[in-house]
Amino acid sequence: MTFGEKCQQLRRSRNWTQEELAARIGVSRQALSKWESDTVLPDTENVLRLSDLFGVTTDYLLRPQADDAGSPVSSAASTPSAAPSGHEKTTGRTIAGAVLTAACMLGLVILGIWGTRGDYSICSPDGVTIKQGFRAFLETEHLRWLFWLLTAGLIGGLLALFLPSRRKT
Repeated sequence: MTFGEKCQQLRRSRNWTQEELAARIGVSRQALSKWESDTVLPDTENVLRLSDLFGVTTDYLLRPQADDAGSPVSSAASTPSAAPSGHEKTTGRTIAGAVLTAACMLGLVILGIWGTRGDYSICSPDGVTIKQGFRAFLETEHLRWLFWLLTAGLIGGLLALFLPSRRKT
């Protein structure tokens, strides 16, 4: 469904005329008619007003949908809160972020346990200890690259989980 179809459906579900809805949000009936016919889209402020008035998300109003799938009016005309909120679907990005985060955390834990199982130290030619413990383990076993790869994967997984998607429609 397009923005205009959704707007018209929400308005009709409340038995409002175009004049009534236009008066409620402070625009002309002609402007509302253009929105409902998908000639033009309203500005951000008016999308927010419609969202608040109908009790639906701006995402629901603006994103095109196939037929009546997810429409708050088709399921029940009196429940505008039935509109999709955007948090109901688990996206592939979320799943990938969770899997990557878990795998990298597990890898870092295993690497840490493996590094504490021995007594690692790096000494200078005159016998002075330069590095000990986990840092020495990473260098003597040539695993510094693996540590940084797992750390970068962990950060990437967390970013995929917690940063909002920036997809354009």
